Amino acid sequence: MEINHYEFKYGEFGETLGVQINLKGYDVLRFNKISKGTAFTIGERRKLKLSGFLPPRVKTLEEQVNSSLRIVDEKSSDIERYIYIRSLYDRNVVLAHAVIANKITKFLPIIYTPTVGLACQQYSQIFRGANGIHFYPGNIDYAEYILGNYTDQDIRIAVVTDNQGILGIGDQGAGGIPICLGKLMLYTQGAGIAPWHCLPVSLDVGTDNEALLNDPDYLGWRHKRLTGEEYYAFIEKFVLAFKKVFPFALCQWEDFSKQTAVTVRDKYLKRADLL
Repeated sequence: MEINHYEFKYGEFGETLGVQINLKGYDVLRFNKISKGTAFTIGERRKLKLSGFLPPRVKTLEEQVNSSLRIVDEKSSDIERYIYIRSLYDRNVVLAHAVIANKITKFLPIIYTPTVGLACQQYSQIFRGANGIHFYPGNIDYAEYILGNYTDQDIRIAVVTDNQGILGIGDQGAGGIPICLGKLMLYTQGAGIAPWHCLPVSLDVGTDNEALLNDPDYLGWRHKRLTGEEYYAFIEKFVLAFKKVFPFALCQWEDFSKQTAVTVRDKYLKRADLL
């Protein structure tokens, strides 16, 4: 496949970024980290073989933001606004962050607390597309392989949850990953960490939430939560794989329960093989 090289401009979110992509045509539009949607100029459309795949009009980022803000204002609830922003992020990262930055005080309570709590509770019902990595007992033995296959390989920070102590609402099973997604969006907005350097991870070790276990739509591992040595062995497999694949990345534990958080922290704080 032909390799295209092009410089994509991200405005206030950093200097002009040169990216080498092994993509052309419609595949460019599917890759949310580089897609600009209708903002691709006529020249860019020709260069990247996008001619005919977009409507004729070229919209500026500002025009795209204004259109998105109007759509957000038409939503009837914050959870609907959350779903829209996450869906927008899944197809156009730059636009999603530009929308948030345009009215950051309005959007912070939507992409994070308190709305993200509802997103966790309704995760299986509002699921629109895959985000991050989901480990569970059926795939944890292949953690290194899975991490190595992740699209973004220049990971600088991962936010990792075992889904048990979510925002004071407790065990959310697989539904805790919106916390990781939201926290990483905050890091992009507040610290300028590019989204392609961020990795959300769910460690799905089961759930003791009976409502989830009995929910026919539940997307997580439908078993009681691992405990004791089984639980810590699961965590160990993840830690060793993460360290090997992303040796210089920060792994932030997020919303573990107080029963396990301190133990996990102390276990890996000064491990010589992980320093």
